[in-house]
Amino acid sequence: MDRGSFSPEELTEFVNLMQVYEGAMYEISTKLEILDSEFQVRFSHDPIHHMERRLKSVNSILGKLKRKTLPVTVSSIKDNLFDVAGIRVICEDTGWIDGIDAMFLLNSIAVQADINMILAAEVGFSGKIITTGHQDNFALRAGSYIHDAFVEEYGFDVVAHVQTTFPGTTEVTYNGVDSALTANPDVVAIFTSQDLEAMGAIQALKEHDLYPQVKCIGVDGEVDILNDIKADGSCIATVVSDLDSANVNVVDACEALMAGEDVAKYHEIPYAVVTKENVDEFLEKATAEAEKYAE
Repeated sequence: MDRGSFSPEELTEFVNLMQVYEGAMYEISTKLEILDSEFQVRFSHDPIHHMERRLKSVNSILGKLKRKTLPVTVSSIKDNLFDVAGIRVICEDTGWIDGIDAMFLLNSIAVQADINMILAAEVGFSGKIITTGHQDNFALRAGSYIHDAFVEEYGFDVVAHVQTTFPGTTEVTYNGVDSALTANPDVVAIFTSQDLEAMGAIQALKEHDLYPQVKCIGVDGEVDILNDIKADGSCIATVVSDLDSANVNVVDACEALMAGEDVAKYHEIPYAVVTKENVDEFLEKATAEAEKYAE
C-alpha cells in the first residue's frame, strides 16, 4: 500500500471504510445464504449454486482513482467508486421455480435457432458436421434440441458429437473436436452451443489447419470470440444478452410487487445476434467490462 497517498487521519478513515465495505459484503451474503436455505426447506430447491465475494485491493483502489484523475481521498472513494466490494451469485439454471412471482429468462430456444440458422446458411444447409453440448441446463439443452431439428430438417450428416461439461468446457471441447477432426477432416461446420465450446473448437481447427474455413457459432459474447468474429475467423456469430435492460426490468418488477401489484410471470431477457457487421459495437463494451473486472 502507498501510505504516502493518505494523510494519517485519512489512512485511519480509509481502514474504517474498508471494514464497513467488508462487513456489508458479508451481511448481504449471509442474507442470501439464509434465503437459499429457506427455499430448500420450503420448496426442496436451493437456487444458489455458489457465491464469490470480492473486496477490491488497496492498490487497485488507488490506481483507479489516479486513472480517473480523482482525488485520493476517502470521500472520493465513497462518491466515485461503486465496485469496491461485490458478491457474484451463481444460480442453478433450472427455469421456473415453484413459489416465485416472476421469471427473467433468456429464450434459449430462440437464441439457438437464430445462430444455428446463420451457420446452416453459411455452409449451404448440407454437409458433414460435428455437434457439441451437454444436458446440464436448459440453455445447453436448447442447443441440442435445435441441432436435432436442423439435422432432421436439412439432412446434415453428424459425424461426431462431443459431450462437453462445466467447468473445463473449453479443454473438453478441444479434446473431443481434436479427436473428431482426426477421423473426419472434411467437416464443413462445428455446431457449438456456446462461446466456451467455440473457443475449444477453434483451438482444434487451428491444430488441424482447418481454421478459418470450418465455421462455428457461440453464445455469451466472450471477448476472444468477438475478436475472432472481427478477424473473419472460424466463429461467424455469437449472442449477447442485454443485461442492462433486463436489470431495469427486474427493478421495475420488484417495485411493482412491493406495491402489491401483479406482474407478468415470464419476462424475456433481450438479446442481440453479433456478426461481423455489428461486432465492433459489442467488442468495445465487452473489452471495457473485462478490463474493469480485472482491476
